[in-house]
Amino acid sequence: MMTPTLPILLIHSAAAWAPDAPRYWPKYGGSRQVRLLDGAWRYGFIDGWDSGFDSMNASFRPSDGATPNMTSVPSCMDVVAGGAGGYLGPRGVGLFRTSFRSPAAGSAVRLQFQSCSFYCRVWVNGREVGDHLAGGYVAFALDVPADALSPDGGGENELFLPEAPHKSRSLADNRFNATTAPMHTGGDFWHYGGITRSVELHAVPEAGPLLWRAHVVPSSSAVEAEQPDGAPAAVDISLVLSGVEGGREELKGQGELGGKAESGGAVGAACPAPVYYFSLAFDGGEAVARNGTASGGTVRLEGVPVPDAKPWSPDAPHLHTLTATPRRAAAWLFRGRCGTFPGGLPATARLTLNGEVAKLVGWNHHTQWPASPTDEQLDADIALLRKGGANLVRGAHYPHDPRWLDRLDEAGILFWSETLGPAVSVANTKDWAFFMVHQKRQLSEMIDNAINHAAVFAWGWSGACYEHASLVAFNDYPGWYSSKSPRVWDGFAAAVAEGTTASGRHTVGKPMMISETGAALPRAGGVYEWGDNATASKWTLQYQSAVIGEDVDVALANDRISGISLWHFYDFKENGTHCTYDHPPPTTFEELRRLGPPNCTAIAPTFRPGGTNHKGVLDFWRRPKPAFAMVAAKYRAATGRPTASESAIIVQ
Repeated sequence: MMTPTLPILLIHSAAAWAPDAPRYWPKYGGSRQVRLLDGAWRYGFIDGWDSGFDSMNASFRPSDGATPNMTSVPSCMDVVAGGAGGYLGPRGVGLFRTSFRSPAAGSAVRLQFQSCSFYCRVWVNGREVGDHLAGGYVAFALDVPADALSPDGGGENELFLPEAPHKSRSLADNRFNATTAPMHTGGDFWHYGGITRSVELHAVPEAGPLLWRAHVVPSSSAVEAEQPDGAPAAVDISLVLSGVEGGREELKGQGELGGKAESGGAVGAACPAPVYYFSLAFDGGEAVARNGTASGGTVRLEGVPVPDAKPWSPDAPHLHTLTATPRRAAAWLFRGRCGTFPGGLPATARLTLNGEVAKLVGWNHHTQWPASPTDEQLDADIALLRKGGANLVRGAHYPHDPRWLDRLDEAGILFWSETLGPAVSVANTKDWAFFMVHQKRQLSEMIDNAINHAAVFAWGWSGACYEHASLVAFNDYPGWYSSKSPRVWDGFAAAVAEGTTASGRHTVGKPMMISETGAALPRAGGVYEWGDNATASKWTLQYQSAVIGEDVDVALANDRISGISLWHFYDFKENGTHCTYDHPPPTTFEELRRLGPPNCTAIAPTFRPGGTNHKGVLDFWRRPKPAFAMVAAKYRAATGRPTASESAIIVQ
């Protein structure tokens, strides 16, 4: 878990969206084409835990799997009854088919899956191009070589000629299995399966390596050269290059992007490091030429000035644009939007934002409506967070959708990004031959896809070895798991500050946060339908408000506590028995508006009634419980954030 010792930038673009381009960042242009493969796909399903189907069977061929139905991508293959709690979807193997067109004969393509859950395996034209075991909520890319595609296509220089269709087939397995899904170790939330986020098709330039990412951070050489408002005077840009096939690599030989050959020297002599040439432009301004050598597949440009730089903050989420263009005749662009905030650890062991000590307040948030939300649903959740006075979201419990991160950047809400891996055992952490290989890959993929988002201030993974962390955070539930008072948080803060945790003096000088607290016992929570009973016992909304209110009061009053994220923002789908609803759960926002949220007609206070985790301050359908307004008032008083408009909130 890392605290923001450096500010973080986001790559975005101010250019107009192409009709089939991703509606999230970054954006590409020039001769570089990126388009979505979202839409209707052919679909088949092999049901059951014990179907006997081996997803990793080397002899399996796409022709062996029938896809008689249609489905939409993105979507969840285990959603029933609108994804409502208690309706347990099927576990098994989904088979997906679609067609795509490549730009021209001889070109390769790259497929970027924003998620494919749990285990994903992909073929193109009958050839297997790769699989993914590092978690169903993280983005990953697979390269498709030119010789795997149809030889037909447009002329060499005629990019817009009719294109050659290709068959793409994917397998998604949403069964819990330590071999195919090692990161899916459990947790008290429903793990959705299928192609749950967008799929991108990247047309790869025929010559030279691919400019895959531009990672931007405040310059390590200009820490002392910040502008008066806290914005860094310069940034370091890492241009991540990747081979047409095989991912990031150590590039050798000539600097192909610049069109200038570098001599290889005498026969038998080592080739010098290649030089690559780029143009960089901020905010649509004048382009500046830069060049650098590649090391480990990355060209690092240090101390790049940012004209008229403005810092990003919750109150003023400024975002700049950046365009990186390889300098050659057939130019292709990497465009982005960027925002910076300097963070750090002062002597008081508190998080700082733009040089000022910050108190972070907010909620844990699963990306669930249930797991493939629409833009409208994401907008509604942002509106509710703003109404709730939040300046913090912890991304429970996996890497989140880039559309969600875009919205947090724009709303000025800080984000804690963490890997999937609840209930990780000590044995898992010692398994460096398998489990940790995929955990490290997931961490790398999460950072690659999210590092430039200004809102991201911490990268997290559950553990108790505080000597290896720069931010110490705790999950505890006084008043639920035990009869402990919420004053227990004062003890946690003191232990970190004084070095009396199990990690001893290694915590001294490190900030401390409350990463989870609230209503979280299997037989506790705030059931929306149980709001007018005479006694304030567990399960009632009155009891939920009382416990959460005390947690927040302690966190806000203690200067040793840098922040609090309550568990949870809204009720979400779990494993468990469902209730009988007074009308069928709606499957769309339009149905939700027309029919209204369903209500349980009877509730038995047993394990997870209604199949829902009832620990939210909003219910599953985003109806506010009393705790929401109470917490919002406390958060706004602590941060000075104004009350947001309610016009975008769908369910009141």
